[in-house]
Amino acid sequence: MPADYDMLPGLLNRCEKSARKADLKGFFDCQGELAEKVAQMLLKSGNPQLELFGKMRDVTVGHPNADEIESARNFAKETIEKFK
Repeated sequence: MPADYDMLPGLLNRCEKSARKADLKGFFDCQGELAEKVAQMLLKSGNPQLELFGKMRDVTVGHPNADEIESARNFAKETIEKFK
């Protein structure tokens, strides 16, 4: 899901709320690429929200990109350092 998608903050908040009882060491969000096969399944789902995600496949192609991968590396290194 693109970072500027207006539904993203609410989804992330619900994910975080659901995981509050877990022993999480950090929280990182990075858009990935939606597989064509998955996008087609979403488009045929009959669920308007899932169909919307399926329509967004084109903006997911090429993700994660080099900057996002570097951000993930940095997040992992920083998180590991906190708990050494």
